[in-house]
Amino acid sequence: MVSTNVISTLNSRKKAADFANKVHAGEITNEAGETFTTVVQIGIGGSDLGLVLYISLLKTGLRQTDTLKWKQNSSVT
Repeated sequence: MVSTNVISTLNSRKKAADFANKVHAGEITNEAGETFTTVVQIGIGGSDLGLVLYISLLKTGLRQTDTLKWKQNSSVT
């Protein structure tokens, strides 16, 4: 039996993937009807997830119109 946490996580991932696919397809736009062309990733507290996201996006390929912006706020310990 699969736990409800696993099912919830899988459902959340599917919703996120569906949203991203609609953004990429131009089905979801800004208030002016323009498509999104910039991905902004903000890293807090020294997380390397922003870098991991970038590497993942570069592996899968970006549209030529896409721009990536990444800001990390790392604390020095």
